[in-house]
Amino acid sequence: MIEAALLEPLLARAEADLEAALRGASMCAVSRDPAAGASTAKFLEGRWYTLRAIQRGLESAVDADPGSVLGAITADAAARTPEGPAWADYARGARSAIDDVSALIRTT
Repeated sequence: MIEAALLEPLLARAEADLEAALRGASMCAVSRDPAAGASTAKFLEGRWYTLRAIQRGLESAVDADPGSVLGAITADAAARTPEGPAWADYARGARSAIDDVSALIRTT
């Protein structure tokens, strides 16, 4: 069984990576300027948001199977399908987070 607290190191790293990529700018400012690292920032935003969503799911469903929480987050991520390169980068970040938590579940 995986507890939400086990995601803290992944979340802390994701947040630090996102802050470093933004370099003090807002996500909106970076998203409008591809030269400012929009691709990396959107990937990291999707990763951080998804890790946080998984953590919230585990916290609110204390007795739930972690696989079912992860399955619901995966389905939610797959259901959101806006177009464009920023969305593709965000979705890649979400998938990265899901893969990392899946690996954590298998080893815990």
